[in-house]
Amino acid sequence: EITIAKATVDRADDMVKVINWAYRGKDGVEGWTGEKDYISGIRIEVNDLKKMIENQDEAKKVIFIALMDESVVGTVKVERFPNFEGQRCAEFGLFSVDPSHQSHGIGRKLLDHAEAFAQAAWGVTLGVIWLLDNRDDLYQWYSRRGYQKTGRKEPFPAGAHCGAPKIPLQFDVLHRQF
Repeated sequence: EITIAKATVDRADDMVKVINWAYRGKDGVEGWTGEKDYISGIRIEVNDLKKMIENQDEAKKVIFIALMDESVVGTVKVERFPNFEGQRCAEFGLFSVDPSHQSHGIGRKLLDHAEAFAQAAWGVTLGVIWLLDNRDDLYQWYSRRGYQKTGRKEPFPAGAHCGAPKIPLQFDVLHRQF
């Protein structure tokens, strides 16, 4: 059974493993969400994640984890933006599922929880996700969840300590009305 909980600092090491596995690959397991062919380096360092967890504020930003038998198997960060395109908005990011547990509904459950939290706690009317523009496979998953491309593009963040692109990359900004 999968349970969803708010992230705590004592789980940061396990969270970093799952995030880096999901984004950059896990030895012996090819997850369908990996970016190692496009981006070198790790997605996040443990000290950066610990700072994010310590700075959680339920009025602005929360990180949730998915647990299976008390082990971290997924993450999602939800951040409030009071005015995005004229609407109360939540951005969903740092979304990961351990490649060994992908395609079992964990990602759907995490995103459902984060969306419900943002709507109930903050009254958001719009969800936003930034997705690498070369990831049509992931776009198909998000589109089944109701997210659509806005036509807006954002550059890959240079020097953001989240890996270095091997090819030119940018983000498609996706959104979903709630």
